[in-house]
Order: sequence, then structure tokens, then C-alpha cells
Amino acid sequence: MRIFSCCRHNMATCQRILILLVTLALVHRADDQQVIFIDNSCQTLPINGDPTTIRFRSCLSEPLTVLAPNVALYTLSVTPPTATCGTSVAPEMICTLGVYQTCYYCNSANPTLAYPPSYMTDYDLSINSPNFNTSWVSKTWQTTGGVPQATITVSFGRLYQLWDDLSITFQSVRPQQLIIDRSIDNGSTWQTIQYFNKSCAALWNTGVAMAVTAAVPDIVTCSQDYSVEYPSTGGQVVFSVFDRFRLFLGAQSLDYASLYSAFTSTNLISFLTFTDLRIRLIYPATDGKEAFKNPSDLVRYYYAISDIRIIAGCWCNLHAKYCVLRNGRMVCQCSHNTDGDNCERCLPLYNNRPWSQGAYLPYPSGTPNECQICACNNHSASCTYNPVLGYGVCDVCGQNTAGARCDQCLPGFFQNSTLPLNDPNVCTLCMCQILGVLNNDLTCSMIGGQCNCRPLVMGRQCDICYDGYYGLLTFGGACQGCQCNTLGTVGQSNVCDKQTGQCPCKPGITSRDCSLCKDGFYQFPFFFSSQDCVACQCDPGGAAVPTCNKQTGQCVCRPFMTGLRCSLSADNYYVPLLDMNNNKPAPAGGTCQQTTDLYSPSKPYTDRTFVLCNQMNMASFSPLLRIVQPKLIANYIPALRYGLNGSFPWSSLTLSIRANGPNTSVDLSQYPNDPSAAVPPSCILPMPYTILIQNLTIGYGNAWVNVNSSIPLDVRCTYTATLSADSPGGATQPLLVDSLVLIPDYHSTAVYANETNPVLRQQYDGCVSRYLALQTKDATKTDAICRQFMLSAMSEFAQGALRCDCDPVGSVSPLCDSVGGQCQCQPGITGRRCEYCQPGYYSMTPTGCTPCFCDQLGSQTPVCNYTSGQCPCEPNVALAGQTNTLSLPSDLQCHFCVANYYGISTGQGCQACSCSPIGALSTQCAESGQCSCLRTIGGNKCDACLAGYFNFSISGCVLCNCSTSGALNVTCDNLSGSCYCKANVQGVKCDACKAGTFNVAAGNPDGCQPCFCFGQGSQCSSASGFQELIITDSTTNWKSALDNITYITASAQFLGDMHYSYGQWLSYWAQTRPGVIVNITSSSQPVILEGNGLRLAYVSADNLTVTSVATLLTFTLQQSFWINTASPTIPLDAATFYKVLASFTRILIQQRFGYDFIAVSTVSMRSAVLSADGSSQVAFVENCTCNPIQNVAGLSCGNCSQGFQRPTPTSSLYGPCVPCNCNNKAQTTPGICDEWTGICRNCRNGSYGDHCEHCFVNVTGQNCDQCLPDYWGLSKTGCSACNCVQSFSKSPTCDQNTGQCACNEALHIGGLTCNQCADNYVNSSTGCISCGECYALVVAKMKDLRTNQTNLTSLTNQLISQDNSSTLGPFYTRLAAIQGNITALNNFNNRANALLATLPGSITAFRTALFNLTIALVSVIAPQTRTATNAIQSATDTIAAAASDINSTTTTLIQAYSQLTNDMPRFTDQLSNLMASLQSVLYSISGNSDIIINGIQLLNQTVNAIETNAANASSSSQLALQTAQNAMNLQTTLTNQLLPLLSQLAQSLNSLGQQTNGSAQNALNSAMVLFQNSSDLLQSIQTFTFSPVDVTGTAAIIQNQMALAATLTNQTQVAQASSQPTLNLVQTDNALTSQLLLQVTGNKSAIDGLSSRIAVANQTASNAVALAQNTTNQAQRMISIMTNFDATAQSVQSQANQSLLTVQRIRDLGQQASNASDQILRSLQTAIISSTQAQQVASQAAAEADSLNQILGPASNKSSALISQSSTVLNDIQSKSADVDQKNASIVAPLANSLGTYLAATVALEQRVALARMTADNVTALVQQMQLNISALTARLQSIPTLDSNAIAQLQSNVAQLQTYYNGLNLLTTVASLNNTITGQRVWINAMKMRRDDLQQQIARLSNLLSLLKT
Repeated sequence: MRIFSCCRHNMATCQRILILLVTLALVHRADDQQVIFIDNSCQTLPINGDPTTIRFRSCLSEPLTVLAPNVALYTLSVTPPTATCGTSVAPEMICTLGVYQTCYYCNSANPTLAYPPSYMTDYDLSINSPNFNTSWVSKTWQTTGGVPQATITVSFGRLYQLWDDLSITFQSVRPQQLIIDRSIDNGSTWQTIQYFNKSCAALWNTGVAMAVTAAVPDIVTCSQDYSVEYPSTGGQVVFSVFDRFRLFLGAQSLDYASLYSAFTSTNLISFLTFTDLRIRLIYPATDGKEAFKNPSDLVRYYYAISDIRIIAGCWCNLHAKYCVLRNGRMVCQCSHNTDGDNCERCLPLYNNRPWSQGAYLPYPSGTPNECQICACNNHSASCTYNPVLGYGVCDVCGQNTAGARCDQCLPGFFQNSTLPLNDPNVCTLCMCQILGVLNNDLTCSMIGGQCNCRPLVMGRQCDICYDGYYGLLTFGGACQGCQCNTLGTVGQSNVCDKQTGQCPCKPGITSRDCSLCKDGFYQFPFFFSSQDCVACQCDPGGAAVPTCNKQTGQCVCRPFMTGLRCSLSADNYYVPLLDMNNNKPAPAGGTCQQTTDLYSPSKPYTDRTFVLCNQMNMASFSPLLRIVQPKLIANYIPALRYGLNGSFPWSSLTLSIRANGPNTSVDLSQYPNDPSAAVPPSCILPMPYTILIQNLTIGYGNAWVNVNSSIPLDVRCTYTATLSADSPGGATQPLLVDSLVLIPDYHSTAVYANETNPVLRQQYDGCVSRYLALQTKDATKTDAICRQFMLSAMSEFAQGALRCDCDPVGSVSPLCDSVGGQCQCQPGITGRRCEYCQPGYYSMTPTGCTPCFCDQLGSQTPVCNYTSGQCPCEPNVALAGQTNTLSLPSDLQCHFCVANYYGISTGQGCQACSCSPIGALSTQCAESGQCSCLRTIGGNKCDACLAGYFNFSISGCVLCNCSTSGALNVTCDNLSGSCYCKANVQGVKCDACKAGTFNVAAGNPDGCQPCFCFGQGSQCSSASGFQELIITDSTTNWKSALDNITYITASAQFLGDMHYSYGQWLSYWAQTRPGVIVNITSSSQPVILEGNGLRLAYVSADNLTVTSVATLLTFTLQQSFWINTASPTIPLDAATFYKVLASFTRILIQQRFGYDFIAVSTVSMRSAVLSADGSSQVAFVENCTCNPIQNVAGLSCGNCSQGFQRPTPTSSLYGPCVPCNCNNKAQTTPGICDEWTGICRNCRNGSYGDHCEHCFVNVTGQNCDQCLPDYWGLSKTGCSACNCVQSFSKSPTCDQNTGQCACNEALHIGGLTCNQCADNYVNSSTGCISCGECYALVVAKMKDLRTNQTNLTSLTNQLISQDNSSTLGPFYTRLAAIQGNITALNNFNNRANALLATLPGSITAFRTALFNLTIALVSVIAPQTRTATNAIQSATDTIAAAASDINSTTTTLIQAYSQLTNDMPRFTDQLSNLMASLQSVLYSISGNSDIIINGIQLLNQTVNAIETNAANASSSSQLALQTAQNAMNLQTTLTNQLLPLLSQLAQSLNSLGQQTNGSAQNALNSAMVLFQNSSDLLQSIQTFTFSPVDVTGTAAIIQNQMALAATLTNQTQVAQASSQPTLNLVQTDNALTSQLLLQVTGNKSAIDGLSSRIAVANQTASNAVALAQNTTNQAQRMISIMTNFDATAQSVQSQANQSLLTVQRIRDLGQQASNASDQILRSLQTAIISSTQAQQVASQAAAEADSLNQILGPASNKSSALISQSSTVLNDIQSKSADVDQKNASIVAPLANSLGTYLAATVALEQRVALARMTADNVTALVQQMQLNISALTARLQSIPTLDSNAIAQLQSNVAQLQTYYNGLNLLTTVASLNNTITGQRVWINAMKMRRDDLQQQIARLSNLLSLLKT
């Protein structure tokens, strides 16, 4: 960017620089297109990171403007220093040399007058260019006293190379002589490079060249071109570098190869290189007068330089492009691995070849001669080139390396072959182990570093023993044998740890030689090396210790825990769960409200109560429950079970736990192992524990717990906890506190503490959280991981299992759930032990508890007193025995309010009726609280007037009579009768519009519509003379909106000013295609209005539905129904809506709604238009009173007043108008002009122009109001020439008004222009002669006629000048209006005359009618009024009687409802119990089925395993037999050789046989024990699955439910029969019936659900039958396999007898069989131990085969018995299922039918109630209408005015006067004249039409011609 700044001043220089840059760019062109360039183009980036792909190029220095700021360091000096002007003589006058001489002063001491040397290189940073406005100025010839000379030196302190012309810009005339020198040694020596002289001849003669040649491009030349006198300023002296380059670039300046060749072959580059440049100014420019020594001439001879421009680059030996500032000096930024100020040497580590300067050739990349790195492998920082070796030798090798290239190691080190040579650790110490080497030799080989080892020692350092040996360091260099037990090692390895000798044991084996099972493992693999010791798998909580018997695997169980793993509780015992310490809030000691409710899955809680806490309430838990505590002090985790309704969580609670004192009931003998047990019971009271509970979430059944926070509790102390409801935050509902749970700190239990998997630990923590939350408790309990975790943790904490202790009264049996201990309870009984009635039940008996059946509305909770059954009634709800609203004693269930109370249906208790003693008929009100009121009186308490009445009193209320159009409703103020008006309405009866509004209308939500007036007026009224206009159009030609194709746009007739439609409607017909329904919501924006820059969208609270049937959609054009899409949340005001209506630019109707389309047709909009006859049919058009200062007019102030215009053609209609600008030349003041253009329409005669600014040609005067001389008749077209006949007129000037010339009377000349004879004279050849005496008689009359003619002409001109057709409209329109008015006036006259003729008779008839009316009022209407009054009274009595009947019926219905309410909950509960019992049966069946299936699957697996092992045993026996035969053959061959050893072998065999027999006997004993355990387990399974007690109990339950169902059916039928008479009398409140209907419907739904569940249970039972049948088939298959197994076992026995010949083989075979039996034992566990032991016995030896048969025989028999029992039970299940189906059909179905009948009766009851209500409403409406009719009639009679006969006479007089006036107007003559004018205008109009048609034809022809030209 620095270089291109010169382009603004010298385009030729710019062109050369561009060529130079192209040259440099081509030098750096890539050889390979894949190479990527970096910023420094001296080299390329490596490809894919490979440094070998880097390509170097010669670096050409970048051309820079070196004297520009921040480019180079330089100093500029002028010698002598006094050569600058103003340094010695101050001030010094200097004058320019040239034609226009100017002088100025120079004073170096004054900055404003100084011209220092710095001005030669200063820069204008604002334009990034040299500052040519400043200059250095030398002394003048006058000051120096001789030829002024100076030397300018620029020193850079380093080498640069010129890349372009050096130019010097002179502010003065360029000098006659100038020399440029260069120095390459910082000014020590100088060489001239260019002479500039006005005459070079002398220099040429001395050998200075005239021009540069290609042969010698570095020759010094002399130039005369830059020493001429012109220009006088701004001239340049240029040392051309580019011309020397051009010698080689060729004609096209593109031969770069030749240029670079010249750089190499010539001294051109050296010639252009410099450290300093010097400019010697020898002789200034003069005008030849210096010889005269005239001071005025000598002050003009001087030098002034404004700029010196040098474009050069750093000289860096072609190794760098740029120089940078470093340590105050400019140095090269070197590439090519070079260094130095000029890149004159290599980097220290890059001397692999001698340094060399870069070269320009070959073209284009040159020869970079980059320095190369030495191969020192990163172990040296520098190297030195060795010319003998021909490469660089590393100077100092480090990191234990040596050699010319640091590729060898120092003595005592060796090369690590695994590391590269450049790794810092490639040379490593030998470090031989002295105990392992021979002769203490610590040296090693240089390659690999191997030390010299002793025998049995290995390793590079001789520091380990051979495999199978260990102890090199332990035994002082002697390695010992490992001697591992290979049966216990991994892979039978005998290789042990080389130091400790530890053998590699299997995971379950320990000891140094791997010969023992680890603790926690059993069964060491004595015979099979592939096996390991088996893990004990003891339950971490159920087992007392984690280890087991190392032979049998039996774990040591805690008390009452059993099973191989101790994972089962004993019979009648259970393992408690995490919430065993579930502390409920205490009834006393807290401020929270204790309550209860029925059990519900959506709102679960524990036990029977909970508390509700509001802010600052407190709940107390005392004493804290701890069922069991394993030691004196144990840690517990507090948890809170709670529920919260609402929208916001509860912020925080504070839980405080404190010790109260000693626990006197504790037995310290239970803690014998606790060191504190010997201390007497004492409680050291600690500080209270405070826990902050935060962020309790919304929902019921939640729990808060921090599993990582626990507190210690001492068993010797009693504790109390308090929960403070501190800060609810945003919660508004009370907090349900269920219980405080003290969870034993499970973190210290073995199951958690020993778990190393953090994920599983997190799962355990999650189990705790989910189990505590009642919503997820049951699901967590059944989760396999959670269930096992809780069982293990709690069995450890409880030190075993706890006794069930089921309540003998409330439980079904003494057995409980083994996990959690829940006993099986009787119906309605709950608690873990089944010890109390559950909420909603009372009176605990051996058969269960009785349901409460509390009324859900009248009772505070559905939970009654657990003893008496009394429900907790809401306030003022009758308790048992209290008198209720039916005047009857109430019941336990809180069904009724007490007498004179109501509102039980609210569920909030009852309230006092408080009926008004003035307006009520009774003190007892209805259930709704409505008292029975007198006529015209209403209100719940009969204490107010009915709607539409006021003035409450004992005599009734008065009708409000509010305006239906202006009032919000029919009601009014109870005292004054003032109605409640709409927003824009006022008046007592709301019948008048407020100021600024008009047109009160019922359909307007504001009543009156606001005045619009375009904002130019505030008051208005309804305009007269308008009628309705319905604008209608089909949508055929409507187009889709370009910006939203889902809309179509309205045609033009709906657009523009439509503000008359305010408050009216826009509608269209819409329909969809068949089957499609489109719902248009409030956010759909079906219609959009655009105008005045606004966009309004229709919104409505009601959705619109469009179907395939055409629907008319109507949209009200009032702001309440629309929003501004730009600000939809801000309500739209009327003014804004009016603005849109007044300038409709677009109406959009939506056709597409998502993927659906509606067809829009017949769009209509209601508006108004002037009626033809002037009558008024609509009142919604405004007539505004416009603001005078705004200068506007029109009905809505939308036009400018006459004489005013809009300020600009684009002005708003809402702004004022300004006076017309007619330059005071209009006929009126102000003038009349066009409202928008301002063009004046009534310029005065003589003026013209848009603003009357011009005078016609013959008109003069400031206001164009005078004719020029010799002109006359000022008119609209100007003045006419006088044209006086000169020979007969006295002068050429005529009268300017008449045009009459001054004729020569003597010659009897006349005429306007004196061109004829005067009157009564005739022209003859002798002149004008008199006509005669007779003609003199008409002269006077002629003069009068001419005077009249002149006046008429003047009047006509005046009429023409004052024509206001442009303002008032066309003349024929006004004429037609006048004709209409005349016709109407004539009609009025005729009607008036007719009226006058009939008026006397009408008056007489009126008087007669008035008299007859008076008689009628007295004789007819008065009796009718009395009759109506009586009828009203009778109707009132009838209504009162109906009300009494309604109250009676209500009482009866309530009794029936009470009966049904008492019975239905009981029926529902019984059905629910039946359903629960059936579900229990289903659960029992399903549970037994699972046990059966699991047992059979285990047996099936056992049989499969036996088959497999038997096959393996057979194969092994055959192998053993073959081996024995081979051994016998071998024995025969070697008998003689082995005879000496036979005796010893026999003894060994005998001993081994005895050991084998002993092992077999032990195995047999173990098998018998395991078989006995298996038999016991099978017996327990059979007992548990098919307990006769369970089956009998289930059958009894079903029978009880059948009996209950039958009783329920009878009770339902009785209830229906008892309520039938009540149904016939019902005419009561509909709300109560609807509520009853909902309850019955809900009960029916429950019955339907029960039926569905029974069906599901039946299906489940059927599935169980099928599953059991499948199980039977599998069992039969198992029997078959076991039967065949006998034969197999016999075969095994035979083969085993043969295998006794080789005892060792028999041992191996026995071990394999034992291992197979162990696998079966581990997989099947205790359920099938007997079968596994049978397999083991069968595999031991043939001698035990009989024992195997004895074991398998009973197992087979038991399997058969199991199958038989399964079939029997399944058949019994099918029978029970059939019984269930039968009961479903015989009991439940009739019950459902009965409820259906009752439902139908209830519907009929509802219909009759509705009919009764409708009849009462009709009677009331009829009475009210009759009252309104009478009131209206009375008002009309009172409004008849008194007849005034004087007014009639005055009317007759006025009519006569009006008739006389119009007769005198002579309107017929005027009309005839106007008709003639109309005819003339019509002719003119027709001519204009013909001219228009002709122009249109010409335009058409021209258009066709243009089309032809285009083609």
C-alpha cells in the first residue's frame, strides 16, 4: 500500500511499479502446482508435514518507499548547515522565478516561516502520501553573495538496492546543474551515478555517456531533460532505474529472463546498491540576469525541494525480502537458514556447506544457495564446515554422545536401539547387577547393552533369575526353584515372581505355591487344573461373615436367616426395609393441621394420618421410632416424605433433632460386644442436629433425602424432632408432611462399602431415593437390584430377620412377606401387622372393618371415627341426630345441612340462608342459597331488585327502561335508576353520545362511534342524506398476495377511502372440500387490512369453523376486533383504525390454513353513499365541525377549504391546509386553487400561469390589471388591439373598457374602429351623408340598446371570470341539482296546498278521535288494566305455588338422593372389595404359577445337566477302558522288566485304593445329606404352592363376595322401587340432578372396569392352565430321561468295574464327575442338590451305582406326584374361573342393567326438571312483557301534545307567502335559458369525444409502428 500511494501523482511511475511487482511475483512462481505458498515466498510450506518437500527460492527484496514513515531508518542532512534559508539572515526574502512573481519570507526561528530539510521527506498521513505542500528552501543568491550550492545526504546505515526511479520534486524551478552520488561504505567513498545539466556537451566531451546501453547498463550519463525553466513549480528531476531495466525487458516489457541474466552478467545490481545517497545542487535556475547582480533578481535564484522519493529494497544477499528494526538498527529478516545483518552467514547449526550469496539464475526461481543443517542428531547446537570431510562437523556433542555427527555413545554407555538417534536418552548407562554378573564385571556391549550374566541369571542387566527360579537378591546370587502347585496356578504355570517366589495363583487361590483356597472361596481343584476355587457368594448382609466352609460353601447365617448364601429369612420371619423407622407427626406439640384421607395412588401416604403445614407452622415427631439398633450409637439418614400441590416448589424447611433424656427401657445386655454396654444407662445430651431441607418439588408421594448426610443416635437416649416450615418461597398451597424416616446409614454396610463399581453405588443411592418416594416405592421394591441391595443392607443392620407378629384379629394368616414383613390383612384393615382399620373404615372385627361412606361434599374427609363411624362434618353440616334441611334427623355420613342453611354441594360446609324479611317468602333457601323471592325482587337473599329494575322496597321495584343501544345491559343503579352506559354513551338512560362521538348503535361495543374528522375536528353528528351501500364482488379476479401466497388481495372497489365503513362489517362465503374442516383460531389472522403504513389483523376470542357447507364469515370493522401486527400486545385505538379505513391499500383474505384450502367467494362490505332523493337511511356517516384554524372542510374534514391547498402534493390528510398562492392576482382572496397541485383556478383577467404569475402579452400593471396603450378589453385571454382606422380616427388609442376609437365626428364617422359611417349616416362616394329625418328618431333607442349590450357583455365576462366549475362541479351537474330542487319545491308547494285544503277537516277529525280515545280510556282500557293487574297477581300467586311445589319436590328428591347416596358408596365399596378379592385370587394363582414354572424349569435344567454329565462319564469310561487295555498289553510286554517294581507298585495301589474308597464313602454321605435337604425343599415348595388353607380361604372369599353381590342387587332394586314415586313428582333444580348423574355414571364406569378386570383375570387363569399343561409335558419328558438314565448308570457301572485296573485313571474320572456335579450344584443351588449328588455318586465308582438307583427312584416318584398335584390344582383353577364367569353373568351383569335403568330414569328426571324450569321462565317472561306493554302504552298517551290552533294559522300564512315568493322568481324562463346552455355544452362535449377518439386511434397506430420497429 505504501508503493501504490505514488499512483495518485505519477501514473507512469505507477505503471513501472506494477510491472516490477509482476516481475518479482513471477520470480516466485511455483514449480509444482501442489506447493502451498507461505507469506515469506522465499520457500514453500512442507506437503503433509514432510520437511523434505520444502522448496527454496532466491529472495528478492520487497520494493518500499524507504523515506515514508515507519519503513526504514535514515538520516537526512544538508551541507553546509547554513545552506537552509533563514538561518543566518532572518527574515530572508525569497521570490519566485517566473511570470507571476510572488515573494515570501523565510525565518528558521519562526516555525510558521521556516522551511527545514525535514520538509523534503514529510508525509501527509491523512492521505497516506508525501506532503507536496511543504518544501525545503535554500538561501538565495542574494544572501550567499554568490552561486548558492548545497549538498543533501540521505544515510541509511545499511545496504539498499534501488528498484525504481529516484525522483526529486522541486517547489522552485529545477536547477541548471545537479549531481547524484552513491556510497556503499556509509559515506566513506562516493561514486557519481548521474549528472543533470542544462548543457551536457562539456561532460560528454570528457567521457560521460549520453545514454545507457544494454552492454553497459551501469554507465554514468548526463541528462539535459530535467534542467529546463519550465514548469516554474512542481517539476521533477528523475534518476531513471526503470529505463535501465527496460533495456532487457524487451518491447513488451516481459522478457524477465534477460533482465535476471543482466543482473548476473553485468554490474547493474552493484551500480544500484547503496548505503548513502547524495544530491549535489551545483547551479540554480536563473533567468540570465545574474550577471547584473540586481538584488531583486538575485532573491529569485535558489533551490526549493518539496519531496524526495526513493523506492528500494534491503540488500540481503538474496536471502531475505524485508528488513526489520532490531536493537535500533535495520537488519534483514533472513531466510534460507542464514543469519547476520545482511544474511551474510549461516545459522550456527547450518554449516553443512559454505555460505554463499543467492543467485538470480536460473530463471524464474534463481539459486537460493540456502544453508544446510548439519547431521548432529539434535545433540549439538552448532557445527563447523570441514572442507576435508566435505560436510559440517558437530562442535560439542551432548547427552552422552560423541563423534563428528554425535552418532556414537561415550564409554560406559550403550545405544538404546529402541530409540532414534536424535532421542536425548539414546545413550544409556549399563547399570549391570553385581550379584548377577560373572567376576563382578559391570561393563556391557555397546549395542544392546547386554551384561555378562552368571548361570541361571538373565536380563540385560543380569538382574533376574531364569523362569522357574527366584531369589537372586534374596539368596545372595543363588536362584531357587519355584515349586508351584500347578493345579492352583494360572495356566499350570511353574513360573513364579523372580524376587518373592510368589506363584501366579488363580483368582480364588492363595499361598506362595498356590495350594489353598482364599477366604471366601471353597472346593480347591485337586484333580482338574482348568478349574478354580468357587466363590462363596455369601449374602453380605444375611451372612455373619463373608467366608464360607471351604469344602461345602455353606455361609454362616445371621439369626433367622437361612439358605446356602444366607439370603432367605426363616418361616414366620422377615427382613425389614429402609423405612422401618417411619415416624409420623405427633398429634400434639405441633402447629400443623393433622388430617387424613382415603388411600389413593395419586395421593399416597403411610399409616392413617398426615399433617398440612403452612408457613411458620411446626410439626413434631416424638419420640423418634427406632425398631432395631445394632449398637449403642448408630448413624441414621433423615428423610422426609411429603406432598405439595400448586405451581411452585416449597423453598426450605428446617429439621431439628434433639435428645430429650435417658431411655429407661433400653436393655444394655443386648449389646454384649459394645464397650459401652457395661456402663449404666446414661444419656449424654448432645447439641441438637439441624438440617436444612430445600427445594421441595411439586407432587404427592415425594421424598426428600440427602443420602450423604447422617446423624448419630444413642440408644440410651430418647429423641424428638421438629420440622419448621420456614420459607415456602413461591408455594401457595400447604405442605403435606407424611412422615420422618430414619434410614439406617447403609454406607457402612458390607453390600455398599465393599462395592467397588461407582455406577452400582449410584444405583444403590437411587434405590434409596426411589424407595422413600411413595409414588415409586412399590416399583423399587420389585426391582431386582434394589430389592437385593435393601435385603442385604437391612439384614445386616437388623442382625438377621425379625418375627412377623401378625395381628390375630386383623390378619388372614400368621405368615408375612419375607421382605418388609407385610401381613395379609382382612378387608378394610391395614398396618404392617394388620393391627388397625384403614382410613375410610371403622369397627375392626375378625371379618374386617366397615366402610364409612362419608359424603364427599358434606364431610371434611372421607375418613370417619374408627370406633363410632361418625364422619367429620363440615361447618353447619348436620351430625347424626341433628335436624337437617328436610326437618329430619341426620345420619353419620354428613349428607345434609342443618335447618335454614345451604351449600353442602360446595364442599366447604353450609352457610346461613339469611333470607331477606322484606323480599323473601320463606327463611329456608334452596341448596344453591337462593331464597324464594317476591315479584320483581331477586338476589340470593331476595334483597335486591331484579335485573332491569331499581328502587328496592316492600312494594317491589321500578323498571329501569335503559336504552338498548347505549346501555351495557338492562340493569341500573338501585337507588337513582341511572343506567350503566357504554364507553362513548352518556345520559341517565344511556341514550346520548358523549362529546366527540355520534350515532349510538346497539351493535357498537362502545355505543357511539368516535368522530374521525381526519384529526381536524373534535365534534360531529350523523350526516344526513346517506343510504346503505353494500360493496360486493366475486373473487374470480382476485390475485394471490405476492408476499404471502396463502392470502388473496381485494379488488380496487374495496380500496381507497372507506372510513364510512367504520363499525360496519366485511363478510365473505367460505367452504372447504368435502370431508375437510378448518378451524380458524384467534391467531390465524384470516383477514388483514393494510393502509397508511399500518397492517391490522383480525382476532377474535371465538373460533370460526369452515366446512364443505358454504358458511358466511362476518368481520366487524371496529378496533376491538383487530390488532396492529407491529405491536400486537398494545390495544388498537379508534383513531388508528380510522386511518387504515381511510386509506385502504390492500385487503388480504386467507385461503390456506396449513395444508388445507378454503374457497372464498362473494366478498361484501357495508358502507354508505349519498341517496338520490336526499333521504337519510343510515346514521353512521359523520358530519364534522372542522377546526377553523386548520382551513379544512367536508363531512370528515378531509378536504381543504375553498382558497386553501395542501402544503405539498404528498402532505397528509391529517394536517392543516395553507392559503392558495395566486400572487394576489385571483378573483377572490385568497384565490381558489387545486387542493393537491396548488394550481390556481380563478386568475383575474389579464393574468395566467399555475399561480397567476404571468401577464398576457398586451397586459401590463403590477397585478396585470391594465391594457397596454392601443389595446382594450381586459379579459381572461388578455387585451385586444384597438385597430382604429387612422384616417378616420382622432388617435390610435381607444377606450380601454369598450374599445371605442375616437372617430372624426366632423366626417360623420362611427363604428368601434371608425371604419363605418356614424349612426343615421350612409357611405357614398362623397363620404358619409345623412340618412334622413326619420332615422333620427331611433338614435336614442339604439344608444340604450348598445348600452345594454355593453352591460350584458361585461356581465358575461364577469360570469366567465368567476366560474367555479372546478370547485363546485360541472355546470350541468349543478343545473341538474337545481332542477331537482325546483321539482322538489314544486312538489312541496303542491303538498302544502293540498294540506291547507284538508287541514280544517283533519283538525275536526283529530278532535273527534281525541274525544273517542278519552272515552275508550275510561270505558275500555281501564277495565283491561284492572284485568291485567289481576292476571299479574294471579300469575304471581301461581309462581309462588310453583315455587312451593318445587321446594316440596326438592325435599323429596333430596331424601331420595340421600337414600341413594347412603346406598351407592356402600354398593361401590362392596364391588371394589369384590374386585380386590378377585385380584388377590389372581395374584395368588399367578404367584403359584410362577413358582411352579420356576421349579419345573430348575428340574428341567437338572435333567439336562445329568444327561450331559452322563454322556461325558460314558465317554470318559470308554477312554479309561481303552487306556486300561493298552496298559495291560504294555504290562504283558514289560512284565519281566518291571517284575522287581511290581511289589512296590502293588503296595502303592493298595494304599491308593483305600484312599479312593474313603473318598467315595464321604461323597456318598454328603450325597445323602444333600438329598435330604432337596427333599425338604421340594416338600416346602409343594406346601407353599398348593396350601389347602389358601384354596379354602380363596373359595370362602369368593362365596362372601357372591353373597354381597346378591345383597347389593336386592338393595339396588329396592332403592329403585322406592324412588319411582319421587321420579313422577320431580320438578327441581337441574344442578343437583346433574351431580347425581355424574356420580351414577362414575359408578357405572367402575362396574364396567370391574367387569373388564374380571375378564382379564379369567384370561390370565386360562393362560396359567395352558402353561401348567406345558409344564406337565416337560415333566413327563424329564421322567423319560431319568428312566433311561438307570440303564446308562448300569453301563457306567460295568465300565467303571473294568477301569479299576488303572486306579489313577479312575481317580481322574471321579474328579471329572465331581467337577461336573459341582457345576450343577452351583447352577441349581439348593433346589436340586439331591440330583447333583446323585450324579457325583454315579461318577465316583461302579460300586456306588446301587446307591444312585436308590436316590433317583424317590426323585422320580416325587416328580410324578408333583405332576399329579399340578393337574389337580389346575383343574381346580379352571373350575374357580368358571365360577367367576358365572358370578359375573348372574350378579354383576344384572347390577349393571339395574344401574342402566336407573340412569335412564335419571335422564327422564333431568328432562322433566328442565321442562318445569322452562315453563316457569315462560310465565315470568309473559308477565314481564305484559308490564312493558302497559308501560309503553301509558307513556305514549302521556306524550300526546295539546293541539295549538294558532300554530296552524301561522303555518297557513307561511305557506301562502312562500308560494307568492316562488311565483315571482320566474323560474321557467331561467330554466329555459339553462336548457339552451346545456345544449351548447353537450355539442362541445361531443366534439371533444370525437377528438379523444381520434387521438386514441393515432396512439394505437403509433404503438403498432413501435412494435414493428422493435421486431
